[in-house]
Amino acid sequence: MNRLAIIEYLFKKNTYTEDEKELIKSIEDAKYELEIARQNFDIAFDPQLIDYTIYKENAAKVRLSYLLKQAKDKEIQVDASFMIDEFKAI
Repeated sequence: MNRLAIIEYLFKKNTYTEDEKELIKSIEDAKYELEIARQNFDIAFDPQLIDYTIYKENAAKVRLSYLLKQAKDKEIQVDASFMIDEFKAI
């Protein structure tokens, strides 16, 4: 793939329905929850707290897996234009 084709692909404008946007946002939220759970595990010292962080990490993994399966079943793909639009909203 040449450079021009890559640039065209990255800036190709896809339109997403509100449901698709919500699913994509949920996936991003689930990824964030997983990251937080892993960070909390790294600082946990109490055995019960460690168990809790493991539970939270597993729950986040299951949620992320479920949401990714939904996105795959709906054939949702995220391109750079969605990320740029979201960045502008910040």
